[in-house]
Amino acid sequence: MSNFFRLSNGIKRLNIMSKDYLSVKAADMIRSSIINGDLQIGESLSEHKISKKFNLSKTPVREALSILVYEGLIQKHSRRGSFVFEITINEIEEIAEYRFILELYALRKSLEINKKGMIEVLYKNITEQKKASKQKDYNKFLILDTEFHKSFFKYFENITVLNSYNIILNKSQALRVKTLKDSVDNGSSLKGHINILKAIKENKILDETLSKHLVDWVARYRSNYKIRF
Repeated sequence: MSNFFRLSNGIKRLNIMSKDYLSVKAADMIRSSIINGDLQIGESLSEHKISKKFNLSKTPVREALSILVYEGLIQKHSRRGSFVFEITINEIEEIAEYRFILELYALRKSLEINKKGMIEVLYKNITEQKKASKQKDYNKFLILDTEFHKSFFKYFENITVLNSYNIILNKSQALRVKTLKDSVDNGSSLKGHINILKAIKENKILDETLSKHLVDWVARYRSNYKIRF
């Protein structure tokens, strides 16, 4: 193969890689905006406005929206366009049930592999949660809340299960923004995490403690927010 064709193929590969990078970058930025509440649940999304906001061309933005449709964070409607996902209380309950199944299984596996290490990770996280709660640092608390639940998978190295969990976790984070302030101010989230750690230390049944924590999570939407049915 001549040097010309080698160079031409190399440029094509670089263009493809650059295009993929921009799409992933755009997806990351839009995802973060949904999770932190900058883009509201049910909000209409304009490719033009998003392109302008993140200083990107429309092509990677369009591809990023397709990625986020797959993740469930974006919904596309014929003749209406793209929107941040909308959700019903029934769907929130389904998310809670799915999280319960995966989190409980992963936590049990991690405890079998390294119970001492698991306790240390959770204890350290809760210590930081207490500081964030005291300082009313809601964004920091949201990050720590997410890390607390993701840590259940720390010693359970099943990539397929973790990838499935991460997809549903993004939606859970976006939902938590809606109730974050109240759950931090009244201490309900922190208390739920403390109870989970206590159950682990005392070898109590984890099913009931984790289930109650997620049931309380759903209950906050029922009592505080109007959600479409």
